[in-house]
Amino acid sequence: MSGFETNDFIRGSGIIAGHIQGGATIAAYTTVTVNGNSQWVNTDADNVDTMPVMGLAMETLRANKKGRVLIQGFTNNNDWTWTPGALLYASTTTGELTENPPTGINDVVQEIGKAVTATFIYFSGSGLGNVSGITSKFFQFTEAVNGAIATSSPTGVDVDATTEAAVAWGQLPNDLQQVLRIKIWGVATAGPINAGGQMHLEITFNAGASNAAYNEAGKSWSLTNFDGEETDYVADDVIHWVIEDGDVGNELSSLSAGDSFEILAIWEDGSDPDGATDCLFRVVEVEYT
Repeated sequence: MSGFETNDFIRGSGIIAGHIQGGATIAAYTTVTVNGNSQWVNTDADNVDTMPVMGLAMETLRANKKGRVLIQGFTNNNDWTWTPGALLYASTTTGELTENPPTGINDVVQEIGKAVTATFIYFSGSGLGNVSGITSKFFQFTEAVNGAIATSSPTGVDVDATTEAAVAWGQLPNDLQQVLRIKIWGVATAGPINAGGQMHLEITFNAGASNAAYNEAGKSWSLTNFDGEETDYVADDVIHWVIEDGDVGNELSSLSAGDSFEILAIWEDGSDPDGATDCLFRVVEVEYT
């Protein structure tokens, strides 16, 4: 590899702390932070009490024994198989690094390094400029297609018959790195056909960047007969639909900061036990890091 000899970094080169004790047995090359007893413990991105990542153990740390921890610098581990150039994040698996930012609700997203080769990384316990949780931005349904807007409580865009739809649009936030999921929220105006039923919905989403088509390929999609999250809902219940990246061919992860989008919540027929769309649509929630 031009410019580097990875063998020189097999134990880590950079800022290394050696005066803090381990709070338990901690494996080498796992991520750590300092606990309330001023000892190293492993991190877990879905447990905020163990975050943020402050260092990477360079050897096995023992309880109440001092050990070497890389705070910032380069290190090598022949067991790693990173994608060269990939950003590395704190993982929801205790002590591990990952190329995939966490996506769970209340997960902490922290960039902690970058892969130089498959086995050689730059690590920064202070992060690479991004330590965050998941952020939500809400966009209101403001237009009815062949329907009406209910102005007395409960309010929303009423969709309860064929050809009707609710429309929302907006601009994705400038601080967005990755869209994790989209949620559609509303209030049911009738129940399902039978017990255990969910509400069907058709969804169309279009998005595009500046100076590009409003419905760019790779950023635009449709779903039919898509089930809401609630079962056995009744009139006036708050209900919602959750669109994950995998539901739309991973096209959510293709969206970028500043993209202009529109989303249509379209009436869909029911199928026993699931009910037809019968809902006052209120807001779209975009979850992102």
